[in-house]
Amino acid sequence: MVEIGMGRVARRTFELSEISIVPSRRTRSSQDVSTTWQLDAYRFEIPVVAHPTDALVSPEFAIELGRLGGLGVLNGEGLIGRHADVGAKIAQLLEAAEKEPEPSASKTWLQQIAKRWAASSPAR
Repeated sequence: MVEIGMGRVARRTFELSEISIVPSRRTRSSQDVSTTWQLDAYRFEIPVVAHPTDALVSPEFAIELGRLGGLGVLNGEGLIGRHADVGAKIAQLLEAAEKEPEPSASKTWLQQIAKRWAASSPAR
């Protein structure tokens, strides 16, 4: 443990590049090891945390990953966090892109959506 000030301590952690797996003559049975981990009161069966991007994690994906034992994290600042009906917004974006193949049309549409969201959100 490392003291970080005012009676607070932290545990030493390691980067992935600092860890090496070295073969050993001894082997372990799969019954002797566990991949479970815990975050506060939440226990997970597999050591997988999904990156919180709209391109990867949807509510459906997060639910399914949770069923499998991992943790799916939603992007609270992305489309899913900002809009109630993301599917409709994506359909509108695709429609704008199909009508005008020039990338500026899609970009303009996204900027308009972002401005509307910023105007309707409470100040941070």
